[in-house]
Amino acid sequence: TPLRNSRRETRRWTNSEKTHVRRKQTSRLRSLRHTMATLTALTPLQVHRVDGNRMSAAQSTSHRVGNSSREESSNATVQYGEYTLIKELGKGSFGVVHKCIRQDTKEVVAVKIIQKEYAWMGKREVKILNSLKKCCHGTKNMVKLNRHRMHNGEVLLEFEMLDLTISQFMTRYYRSLHLSEIQSIAQQMLEALDTLKSISVAHSDLKPDNIMFIDHKLQPMKVKLIDFGLATHVSGLPHGNKIQAHNYRAPEVTLGLHLNEAVDMWSLGCILAFIYLRSHLFSRGACDHQITQEIIQMLGPLENQMLENGICTANVFYKDGNCWKLSDPCTCKERKHHTRKRFSSLDDITLTRPNTAECEDTQAFVSLLKEMLILDPDKRVTPSQALKHPFLTTKHFPKKNYIQRAEYLLVTAAPYTFSVSGKCLSFCFFE
Repeated sequence: TPLRNSRRETRRWTNSEKTHVRRKQTSRLRSLRHTMATLTALTPLQVHRVDGNRMSAAQSTSHRVGNSSREESSNATVQYGEYTLIKELGKGSFGVVHKCIRQDTKEVVAVKIIQKEYAWMGKREVKILNSLKKCCHGTKNMVKLNRHRMHNGEVLLEFEMLDLTISQFMTRYYRSLHLSEIQSIAQQMLEALDTLKSISVAHSDLKPDNIMFIDHKLQPMKVKLIDFGLATHVSGLPHGNKIQAHNYRAPEVTLGLHLNEAVDMWSLGCILAFIYLRSHLFSRGACDHQITQEIIQMLGPLENQMLENGICTANVFYKDGNCWKLSDPCTCKERKHHTRKRFSSLDDITLTRPNTAECEDTQAFVSLLKEMLILDPDKRVTPSQALKHPFLTTKHFPKKNYIQRAEYLLVTAAPYTFSVSGKCLSFCFFE
């Protein structure tokens, strides 16, 4: 009996100690939660929903989650000014884009929040977009800016909500687009560039991520140009500074020549090739040296006059007597990750789909690419000239089904630009 009593006493103390430890741990956990709540009010952390799904709260901007203008509601959504943030759509060096609900109208919109230190860029973007609204050419192929606001020193740009980017579309639907579909996209983007050129503005950041479908199911192949954050009047284009993504960068940018709207035409040519091939024409993430080497291998040597006038030519070339020669191969880390077999010329693109009914159209497509990717920007095709190219007019082709399909898509994207002759076919592209 004394032994049993001793065991019972020991067990009682053990349970008591366990309870004490649990209480201590619970107290520490509460303290930790309180500390985290305090830190959340002071730093831009991520907000978590109650169901465990993480929702970004604009990490790259100087938001204050705990202040009076942004509060977490009962369903764990985040309020910021006049908007309820639903989902982060994209993030850049200067801000973040959120899918939002506008509180007064309950409309779903895309809101671009630009950091305080880059507020001047947001104001410049607003100025350019407002200038485009007044343009006689129209802006049907460019994202619509609904309004803009200032909030806590940050610039909020409210845009219409669009669907998928070209990159997202290509990833989701693992197939190459038909030339009839590429014709439609090319038509709309050239019209957008023509509008920009009419007010002497260069987009400066044309890439697949900055072209979006309005609704890829209900309005197939109808797209809009987005993100005018780097758009600049040609007189203010940075001379010698690097603009554009590496594998969409025009050679005059790499060399440090005086720039104009032709930089966008180069980028668009690379984008159309990417859509057709499902792979980048020039290595993604490569350095200037490797990209330049690939350009020369595919399109031929750069003119000596361009090399002489470039303030950055010596970064990629060296002078041997009166001739400029490409420097020794680079040893950058990107090179070994992106080296693969490349086309020796743009004509090789026609060999990628040799047994299709679109053979004649492919040749016309390559012909347009050649004009868009002329090395000398002064000789490169302009948007208005490109819009008259046979690849887009399709007048010299017989009225085969795929030509009727191309005209149908062009009419869908630009109802007052084209008229369809013959029977208009109906297509269901994506389920």
